[in-house]
Parts: sequence; structure tokens; C-alpha cells
Amino acid sequence: INIKYGEVVETDLENIEIEEIVYEQKCSDWAGSNNLIDCIYIEEQRQINLEKVINNIRFFDNETYIVYKIGQINKINLETGLEQEFLDISSRVTYQEYYGGLFDIAFDPNKKFYILSYESNNKLILEKIYYNDINQSEILLEIPEASNETMTLNMSIIYSAYFDDFIVSVGCFNTYVEALNTSSPIGKIFLLNTKPNFNLTAITDFSKNVELNLLAYGLRNAWQIHEYKNLLFMTDVGHSEFEELNILDYEKLSTNISFGWPVFEGVQKYSSYDKHLEELNKLQYWNGKEYLSGEEYIVNNSALPSVYYSHITPNG
Repeated sequence: INIKYGEVVETDLENIEIEEIVYEQKCSDWAGSNNLIDCIYIEEQRQINLEKVINNIRFFDNETYIVYKIGQINKINLETGLEQEFLDISSRVTYQEYYGGLFDIAFDPNKKFYILSYESNNKLILEKIYYNDINQSEILLEIPEASNETMTLNMSIIYSAYFDDFIVSVGCFNTYVEALNTSSPIGKIFLLNTKPNFNLTAITDFSKNVELNLLAYGLRNAWQIHEYKNLLFMTDVGHSEFEELNILDYEKLSTNISFGWPVFEGVQKYSSYDKHLEELNKLQYWNGKEYLSGEEYIVNNSALPSVYYSHITPNG
């Protein structure tokens, strides 16, 4: 929106020229990948002010759910802005200013249960809660945060119609190389219950093999994931230079896919890549016959982002 106006006083009424330009559409310079086609102007924008910090917004069965960081979920009427409490687990959710809290909710399409992801006492939790009895619940997964307890970036979850299962995305806690270790859930996207119908590539430090139903690894913080038909869209927050949009085509998968973090950020080598070489060199790639350099495999086989753009915003 660009508005120009002049201050009017009585003595100037005959001499002043007032120029008003309202809702002038303008594309700012695009500082990113060279596949930009156009920008779209959204008319009739409306704003709803919320009193608490939100971590997510989800839509299910014609309802809109606001996921509040403190551990509450409300249904909201987007026409009126009125809210109705759906769930409150704030007593067992922990968070800090930038990290943690209640992250997400995903619904069983048959409306038998829903799954929550949240941080509680330095652990990431996936919890299954039944509609007919909210006191009946089941912990599906616990991930300790080890020495990075203040750096939880995300734990998102969606229902996948393609796999008839739930897909989980976990941030890398700023552990960097751990995002490439396929024996760890950190920095990964995986199916909760279903075994993929392809062989899993193992990048490990010899201590473990692939224990998860991995779809993708080498992600820093795919804080939102969305499925459309056979495609999975992942908005991945970069570290210091680039933001990424990665797209996974299920029907082209022959193994779990690396998106390269922390070897790559955007389409370039990560600026602090050399600082992690010693740790990267401990990772080994098993090709079915012998162990080879995991770092070399990642360099040669990582998928590049479909769209990327600079952290640093251009003027305007």
C-alpha cells in the first residue's frame, strides 16, 4: 500500500495539490531463485488481532484452529474473530521466548483421535488424544533435546491422505550435522507408522542404522509442511543466508532424500560448512556393500530447493 498525502490548512486551500494513491499494486525486487513468474496482490485483506503468541493455524472439517504457544487450542470464527476453547494442556507444556511450546495438531480423518506435538521439560512429545475421552491419551514419541534444550525449532505434524498416515517434521535444534545422521529424528521428515515402499539410505556414525520411516533428512527447520496430491511442500528456515521451499514428489522417490543441511544452505555451500567438517567426516554412507564417505555422498546427492530467497530483504 502506497499512500501520499499533504497536510491541508485553511490558508492553503486554493494553492495546495493533494495526491492520494491507495492500493497501488507493486512487486518489490525479488532477491532469490530465478524462477519467479509474478507476484499476486490480495485484495480485501482483513486482520484479526490475537492476544497470545501462536505457533500454528490448522483447518479441519470446516473449522479453523489456532494453536497457541502456551498450550491452548481455540476454534476461531474468521468472520467475527470470536474464539471457543477446544483444548488446554498448558500445565504440561514448556516454552521460552523464541522456542518450544505447543507446536501443532493433526486430526484423524475418521474423527476418532487427534495428535499433538509440543515441548515438555526439555523433551519433544507426540501425544495421541481420543475424541470420546480427552483423559485417554497415548505418548507416541519422545525426543530428548540433550544439550540443546533451548533451541527447539519445531515439531510439525500433518495427516497424509497419500500414505494414510501421519507425517512428522522435526527441527535440527541447531545440532547441525545431526540433521544428516539417519539414525536420529532431528532435522528429519518421516512417516509415523508406515514403512516406505523403497530402500532407506543410511548415513550414520556406525552406532545405529535407519530406525525411522524417513522421507527426507538434512533439513534445518521445516516448520510447515503441506501435502497436495503426491507432493509434499516444506518451508525450511535457513540459518544466516537463505530461506528455502523444498518440494518432495512421492512418486519419484527411490530412497529417502537429503536436502543437504548443514552442507548446503539454499543452492550454495553453507558459509560455516568448514567448521563442521570434522564431525561430518564421522558419517558413513552404506551402499549395500561397503562404507563410503557420508559427506561426499551428501555433496553429490542432495536435492536443491525448488525456491529460495535471501534472508536480507532488499530496499522496499
